[in-house]
Amino acid sequence: MVGKTLMGTLLCLVIVASARAETKVAFDDKGLSSIQVNGVEKLVGGTPKIWRIRSESGKELSNKVIDLSFDPASKTLTQKFDWGSVVVAYEPLPQGVRLSTTVTNSGTETIDEVGVAMATVADLGEGSRIGHAAFGVEGPGLVTAGGADGAIVWASESSDKPLTIDLSKGQDSRTKAPLISARAMMGGGRIILHDVTAARPIKPGESEAFTVALRLGPAGADPIELAGDFIDAYRKAHPMELQWPDRRPILRLFFGGGLPKDQANANLKNPDAVQPPAPDPKFQAQLLNRMRDTVKAAKASNAQGVILWDPEGGTYPHAITYIGDPRMIRLLNPQMDLVLDEAVKILQDGGLKVGMTLRPPILAYSEQKDSATQGHSTHPDPLANLDAKIKYVRDRWNLRIIYVDTNFYWKPYGPEKKWQSGQLPPQLWKTLQEKYPDTLFIPEFGSPLDYAYTAPYGEADMGNYATPGLVRAIWPESFRVLVIEDADPYDNYERFVRAVMDRNCLMTYAFSPTAFNLVAMTRIYREADLRKAPPPAGVANADAAKLVEMLKDPAVITRFAAANQLRENPDASAAAALLASATDEKEDWLVRRASLRALAKTPNPPGIEAMIGLRADRNLGLYGAAGDVLTGAGPGAIEPILARIESQATSAEGDPKAIEQLGDVLVALKAKEQAPRIAEAIAKVPESARNAIQRKRALIDIAGKLGNEQVAPALIQTLNNPALRKDSAAALVRLHSAPGIARVKAMLEDAKKSNDAATVDALNQALRAK
Repeated sequence: MVGKTLMGTLLCLVIVASARAETKVAFDDKGLSSIQVNGVEKLVGGTPKIWRIRSESGKELSNKVIDLSFDPASKTLTQKFDWGSVVVAYEPLPQGVRLSTTVTNSGTETIDEVGVAMATVADLGEGSRIGHAAFGVEGPGLVTAGGADGAIVWASESSDKPLTIDLSKGQDSRTKAPLISARAMMGGGRIILHDVTAARPIKPGESEAFTVALRLGPAGADPIELAGDFIDAYRKAHPMELQWPDRRPILRLFFGGGLPKDQANANLKNPDAVQPPAPDPKFQAQLLNRMRDTVKAAKASNAQGVILWDPEGGTYPHAITYIGDPRMIRLLNPQMDLVLDEAVKILQDGGLKVGMTLRPPILAYSEQKDSATQGHSTHPDPLANLDAKIKYVRDRWNLRIIYVDTNFYWKPYGPEKKWQSGQLPPQLWKTLQEKYPDTLFIPEFGSPLDYAYTAPYGEADMGNYATPGLVRAIWPESFRVLVIEDADPYDNYERFVRAVMDRNCLMTYAFSPTAFNLVAMTRIYREADLRKAPPPAGVANADAAKLVEMLKDPAVITRFAAANQLRENPDASAAAALLASATDEKEDWLVRRASLRALAKTPNPPGIEAMIGLRADRNLGLYGAAGDVLTGAGPGAIEPILARIESQATSAEGDPKAIEQLGDVLVALKAKEQAPRIAEAIAKVPESARNAIQRKRALIDIAGKLGNEQVAPALIQTLNNPALRKDSAAALVRLHSAPGIARVKAMLEDAKKSNDAATVDALNQALRAK
């Protein structure tokens, strides 16, 4: 039986005023009944609801409430179930409420996990963003969310025991209105970190407790500000220990090579018997010259250091790949071992900090696999393993930058002793940072608390362009090391500039001073420096005529600032001067790009043919900004772009990348009706051209992205060419062409029957195209 109902009766109303909002928290006979923020109701449902409860044997227990009562004096809600009870004591807070919860097991089976939706609140409206789930052991037990209609802070503040909290989007079962559930879950078999699981078993006759707090902010509220006291408390408990103010670029070198597998296996079997080989003068000369080129590249880009990624060689394939144990160089890549001391000295004499890749496990030979394995069972302490490797690279080369690849460790968990992996815990990094305070540790994967002791790695092509906002709010000096490869540095130029201005560190290959990405990265850092510098006097208040004069000033920073000011205040009278600046081959690259960005804001920008040339020129690196100008030019740019694409498709020296770059502008201009001309160009590509297939692939991709199903028959024909099949299939999927997709699926079935694994994989990927 559910306890007595007093529907609509208000048992308790608490008003808490703060500097930011007035919050009214109300209760009725079923517990929490209302949370109003500045007069706006935020609460959708205040009665806790169990959404998961399981016994240790895996049995699903009942979530049906058999009795409910609320004590208004203590503001305590009691829900009883056939297996026990959930008791929630409420405490109104500024802008929210604290919920102290006790789960008691009065049944006969141990409860393995229990998940409770503690409250349900209104959706945050347009642009709502919800943070990741938190566990309270890898970082603060804090989840924030924000949107046009308000902000939410959902925090765990009870203990150091793991508690999974999240904000889960859903909808009202009756009205279908969007809502957000503030949830907490104890227990379960999840591996949170190495040696840390979510397990919190509740044995018969025992209880487990947790305390969470829900805060709600009004429209315009900043969730980080709303969580200010939680953030301050966490910072005090976990102060920033990493001290590495240098945020200049870090370069990286890959070597590959190494011994044949059979010889490497033999060396691992009997390492004490291994003798150094005779030096290979050619290998040594090439390596040392490469080190000298790296110093030149570092000076050109003002890099602070370089990481030697794989000096052990590349004998073993994934998942071993990077060995991460320089003690093994003599066994796996002995020619490297003979010359590496001299190589490192060249880098250090060139003013560079030198780093190396390490991995937590130990490499060993496996008789069973007749190959090398990354050992976890015989060396179960990842801290000891890493510490020994760190000591080696410090003693031998005095290294101060350590990249830690695959910072996970495997061990058996649970009653079944199932082998599973867990990310290395923040405490390990804290221990290493305290032992080696002059060292920068860069773990491949970073939990929030890791940022207090390390600068986690991130790859831009995986969407990593910044330090997470919550992390930066806790530790303002925290940063990431962001690799710019595989994410076009000019298409993503603004993101990278913001990353540098936010004091993150960029990383790229160190081939030579003229390497494409290294040049781009150097420009990104220069741009960040110019933007941070005080603008020259008079620029901010100058009219268009004066700014045009400033485009000829001797100082780069003045020309740069003038172009940026014209972007902020577009004026058609400046268009000719901006075009002249943008196309002047003697002008500083940053000023040319700034002029292009300003020109893109000018109505009916001139110089379409010049912009097409800049868009097609990949090496110059102005294609991103030139594309913005062409897009801003509107339909008038379509015919000249098509003509250039057709020329690139059919000429002897056609460039597939230029076709791709110009095609992207057509897509941005929504030139759907021009898709047939693109399809016709596919057949006109000279078969004898050295890059004929690449040109056709670029054209097929454009045809699919333009979204005109008229080209489907032509693309279906190109499916017959194995070299074009994957691209054609993906284009047909993007077109939502029923006959095309049917043909792709038929080819997939044929490939399965003939055991053509490569075609099966290619067509499956194509069918997932977006």
